[in-house]
This record gives sequence, structure tokens and C-alpha cells, in this order.
Amino acid sequence: MKTFIVTVAALILIMIFPMQNIQDIVNSHKIERFDEIVYSACQKARTDGRFTPSNISQMKESILSEFPDVSCPFGKRV
Repeated sequence: MKTFIVTVAALILIMIFPMQNIQDIVNSHKIERFDEIVYSACQKARTDGRFTPSNISQMKESILSEFPDVSCPFGKRV
């Protein structure tokens, strides 16, 4: 029984490291996607000369559609 408990504990500890790697990859993908959305909006603002309201709302829509767990400030949706 002792060996079973030790084996189960060791397996749990061994599984933590691959799960951390997977979470790191997922987070990296999310950061890259967020960066692409903001970069695109910045380039559009650069060609327009400023951040237009339509540019800002398009950026908000893109962020909220890509990341549904992100909430909009003040409870407003775009």
C-alpha cells in the first residue's frame, strides 16, 4: 500500500511539468494573437492619423471575440 501511494504521488508530480509546458504554449499563443490585433489597429491608426472611434470599436470587437473571458470596462459591450 505504501508503494502504491508513493507511486501515485510521483505520477502526479511528474504530470505537473508537461501540463506547465502546455499552459505556457497556450499563453504564448494568446499573447501573440492579442499582439496581432493591437498591432493591426495601430497600423490602421497610423494610416488614418489617429485612433478613430470605428478603429477602436473594431479593435474591441476583435479582442472580445477572440478572448470571450475578457470583460469590457464599465460593463459596456461594443
